[in-house]
Amino acid sequence: MRPAARRYTQNIDLLHQQAGSRHVYELHGSPARHHCLKCRKQFGYAEIAPLVLAGKVPRCGCGGLVKPDIVFYGENLDEALLNQAFADMEKAELVLVLGSSLTVQPAASLPMAANYGGGKIVIVNAQPTPLDRYAALRYDDLQSVFEELENWLEHR
Repeated sequence: MRPAARRYTQNIDLLHQQAGSRHVYELHGSPARHHCLKCRKQFGYAEIAPLVLAGKVPRCGCGGLVKPDIVFYGENLDEALLNQAFADMEKAELVLVLGSSLTVQPAASLPMAANYGGGKIVIVNAQPTPLDRYAALRYDDLQSVFEELENWLEHR
């Protein structure tokens, strides 16, 4: 049995989930969850978004600031999640890099773990990336790649 496909993203826009993707691992966290910096109480997006959209700073009942569970500049990524990502990449037969410049570390190094493990890398990005020379396939345009893939799937 094949392992489930996993999606690792640096994005914090929830677009993968809105598109119906499962097994999405958000390396830089998620705005779907928030927590109080003082008492650690958890909040959902639906509770906090209206406050932020109204220009208010969200505060907990204890008086503490409420922060989204995203990694801000200078903060560390979740070490366990990052280790899981590297382990998954080392075992991957194929890694698709879609719309990434592959310049933000440490996530930019993840595809190389697949390469070292014998997996193939396919990169689709409008600009060149530092890992292009390791890619089995390299494309510039997401739309054309997925239109061609859809066509191929329809005619199998």
